[in-house]
Amino acid sequence: MEGTRQRLVLAGTAREFDADRFLAYKGSCLVIGGGIASTAILFAGRSAGHVLLALIFTVLCFFVPEIWLNQKSAARQKAIRLALPDTLDLLTISVEAGLGFDSAMQKVVRNTTGPLSEEFFRLLQEIQLGTARSDAFRNLGHRTQVNELGSFILAMLQAEVFGISIGKVLRVQATELRIKRRQRAEEMAQKAPVKIIFPLIICIFPAILVVIMGPAMIQIYESIFKSF
Repeated sequence: MEGTRQRLVLAGTAREFDADRFLAYKGSCLVIGGGIASTAILFAGRSAGHVLLALIFTVLCFFVPEIWLNQKSAARQKAIRLALPDTLDLLTISVEAGLGFDSAMQKVVRNTTGPLSEEFFRLLQEIQLGTARSDAFRNLGHRTQVNELGSFILAMLQAEVFGISIGKVLRVQATELRIKRRQRAEEMAQKAPVKIIFPLIICIFPAILVVIMGPAMIQIYESIFKSF
């Protein structure tokens, strides 16, 4: 149950429905899938193959909410990861222009949208309601579980403890994130040729073989046919 709650938080859906409701959705999908499978068996026949397919379909229906939740969590974390470098740049510019950190974050929240902006807004709310700044930052890391954001949170906590300039910390973090983003793009570019091999084999090579081998096969067929 706790793991389900955490995944709902990661997906940003914890306010829409709780873990109990999510489990109820899973049960509903199981019942609906079982009903559809049973109806299909009645019309198609009760052979072993049909029963096996019905069981597989029912199990898949049960896991549909899990698949949806995992995909939503991954998409939200990716959106946070992609938005973080530009958001830190805006934070850095605002702080270096003379704004306090909280005011700079409020400016970011007003001028940006997306999961990261929502999380920063919640961070500010917790601080305004009396939560210790360090605890609010730790809650942010727990809700998102994005490594890059975790590094930023750790740097901010250390800056608060040791009295380091927040502007310098933000500048360093923004620079590091831009470097990591460039490295990630280069890594994806290097993996692209490997990923494209399978589509090439399936989609393009057969057509090439038909073009190259087609005339030769026709001639071979005609020569064999004429010999008879």
